[in-house]
Amino acid sequence: MMQMQVLTRFTGHKGSVYAIEPGPDGTFFTSGSEGIIAQWNPADPESGAMLARVPGVVYSLCFLDDKVLLAGTAQGKVHVIDLNLRREVRLLQYHSSPVFRLAFWEQQNLFFSLAGDGSVQVYDAALNPIYAWRASEGKLRTITFADDYFILGTSEGKILRYSSAFALLNSYQAHQDNFGVNALWLNKSLLVSGGRDAHLIVSDPISGEILQSVPAHNYAIYRIAPMSGNPEIMATASRDKTVKLWHTNTMEPLLRLDAAVGGHTNSVNDLTWLNPGLLVSAGDDRSAVAWTIDL
Repeated sequence: MMQMQVLTRFTGHKGSVYAIEPGPDGTFFTSGSEGIIAQWNPADPESGAMLARVPGVVYSLCFLDDKVLLAGTAQGKVHVIDLNLRREVRLLQYHSSPVFRLAFWEQQNLFFSLAGDGSVQVYDAALNPIYAWRASEGKLRTITFADDYFILGTSEGKILRYSSAFALLNSYQAHQDNFGVNALWLNKSLLVSGGRDAHLIVSDPISGEILQSVPAHNYAIYRIAPMSGNPEIMATASRDKTVKLWHTNTMEPLLRLDAAVGGHTNSVNDLTWLNPGLLVSAGDDRSAVAWTIDL
């Protein structure tokens, strides 16, 4: 039977924590409403330190390699942080609204930023802008990648699938109309999406067929994270203050991680796996929580 326990809680942020990102050597980064980007080590919780501070709210992070961390802010800026120098070395300003998601397409060696006005900016490996378009009338919060196509979720509850040449291949309504898609995970040939309607939807991204709809949480789902090395297990984070673990083959819930077992007391905004047995979540209670998961 699957079991869990709280390994440690990381405190130090003075406001909501919106983003969490795996870092080098088993560490992870957090950022949030006060503009501080911090680095933590689960093996040494007391060693947490501020990596950088940028103006405004930091909604998104992306760790590119051992040298660079990207931070997207409410002002539409992407700050390039040198991890060795521990300071900003470059500023990317191609959006006029909040950057809610940063992502790297490993198969195509491209980097994406998604913004609150529905715009997408694509960069090459050197972070030079190469393509941009407006994919939605509302906020864009999530993207996922296959080898030769990528998928966006929109604030209208739609799924948009694009080719590697940025041509729209197909679109379909996955969630309730105007209930935004906040989280995506492409599990082999099937897409799992989580939205403001609190549902997990399993669909075929090629045909657009809805295969399963699961009332998963009480409020909006903000992140889906498959377990490292084990895609049969995934975790979800929600505004309902919980993290839940699921069996992806059946979409049955396995564990509920909440305040009663040492979890968050406010909205859970993000989560990530550092290894198959270590999950870290972050939320509006100004903290990150490391959970050990024993299968």
